[in-house]
Amino acid sequence: MITYLGFEDMQAVLGLASQVEGLFGPMVGVADFETALEDCLKTNRVLGCKEQNELCGAAIIDRKGNELCWFVVDSGKRGLGIGGRMLEKVIGELDSAREMTVQTFAPGVPEGEAARRLYMKYGFADREDGGLNPAGIPTVIMVREKK
Repeated sequence: MITYLGFEDMQAVLGLASQVEGLFGPMVGVADFETALEDCLKTNRVLGCKEQNELCGAAIIDRKGNELCWFVVDSGKRGLGIGGRMLEKVIGELDSAREMTVQTFAPGVPEGEAARRLYMKYGFADREDGGLNPAGIPTVIMVREKK
């Protein structure tokens, strides 16, 4: 089930964050990240996929910027369709009459190929260089055109 998460889910979201710090950069124990996550949880900007009361994935959205800001699927649950279901929900929560954006791994980053394929399947295309993320990995801004 995909639903908005609350503050009571903070530790579970941090558990997902810990799985991707090597690719995204430091998050757990970083005051700025944890404060921002707490704010997102309190303001209904964090979607999560729960199966048998276990958090399998999470996404942070920014309605004002019409952006998917952060997206993680549990490493043990990848390849099961959770990412696609979550991305469909994210797209439904954002404004399809405006461009939607996401910053993700640049082409050629092996660890990011599955994410890139997922975004492209749902209509996102590379727009511009996104620079290096906090882990030092090249990124790109992908855009889904308005409908």
